[in-house]
Amino acid sequence: MTIDITSENYLTINIPVFSSIKIINLLTQNQLRVFLEQNLYNIGSLEIVECDWLTEIPVLPNLTNLDCYRCYSLTSIPELPLLTTLNCSHCPNLQYLPPFPELQELLCSDTGLITIPCYPKLNKLYCDRCSELQSLSQSYPLLRELYCSLCKELFSIPDLPKLTTLVCEACTTLKTIGELPNISIIQCGGCSNLSSLPENLPLLTKLFCNNCYKLNIIPSTYKKLEVLVCYGNNKLTSLPYLPNLGLINCKKCQFLETIPSLPKLTTLDCSQCTMLDMLPPLPNLENLKYVGCDNLKPETIPIDLNKTISLDVLIYALEYNSANINKIFSNKKIGTKNIISVLQTMPEILDQANMMVRSRCFKIIGDSGTTLPFLVKSHKK
Repeated sequence: MTIDITSENYLTINIPVFSSIKIINLLTQNQLRVFLEQNLYNIGSLEIVECDWLTEIPVLPNLTNLDCYRCYSLTSIPELPLLTTLNCSHCPNLQYLPPFPELQELLCSDTGLITIPCYPKLNKLYCDRCSELQSLSQSYPLLRELYCSLCKELFSIPDLPKLTTLVCEACTTLKTIGELPNISIIQCGGCSNLSSLPENLPLLTKLFCNNCYKLNIIPSTYKKLEVLVCYGNNKLTSLPYLPNLGLINCKKCQFLETIPSLPKLTTLDCSQCTMLDMLPPLPNLENLKYVGCDNLKPETIPIDLNKTISLDVLIYALEYNSANINKIFSNKKIGTKNIISVLQTMPEILDQANMMVRSRCFKIIGDSGTTLPFLVKSHKK
């Protein structure tokens, strides 16, 4: 139910018990107070948004859901014993939250909160861009999802036994992450003071720790890890053997020297890893980027033209077989997407491309400003 509080009859509206109310066209806090006091026990869900002058929320004992985001003057929310969902995002003057024993979901991004109390039933917490937030409660026993990116003063993530998703990107003061035995996804890119990760993360499948400049090791205990994005981490010198890894992006890890042989790896971007001098056998590799790996030995590049070949190399090789240009482009029915397939069926082009890759002529393309794309599968028989 939407209530226009400027209409003359708003005080005579019959509000059913536990109604969901959206209030619009608020003019004064006194009007809001009178309306809410009249319907004190009937309102179960309340939405008041973009109300610049609102400084406090009245006590509503049966309220279960409260949306009061973008209320820029709001400083106070009372204790609400039945509240399960609270959205107070974009309330920059809100610095304190009281106990909410039944709270399950809290959205408080872009607020002035310094700390967030213990809410024993909380399972989702969104507190991105809380520039004053320094700490989280040591006890969120049921929390499953935590989003706290760009909290510049947050220095630690506590132990969270039920957490499955952690997104804490660009928390530049963050130094430690507690024990997270049920975590499956961590996104901590840009946490420039984070120097280590927890050892015991048995369920972790995706790790995004790019631009964590102090991070010098990826634990070898992450046996279920499938995706590793760690580009820009200049303290990494090696990667551990993780048997389920399918994707690695380690570009611009300038001191990375070794990558292990990984049986399930299909995608690897090791561009600009200038200390990397060889690649191991990677039996299932399909996509590879290695532009700027100046020390990489050509004979270790695992390119089997029956499996993979770079499109840029194919096109560049085509220039050495100019007679084939008319053969390909004279057929007007061949679209851009089909050109790749046509190129891959031409043995002379594939042979030329193979020679160019082995002799590292691909660098001519890279030097011209073209970024080598991921390799594409060849259909050569």
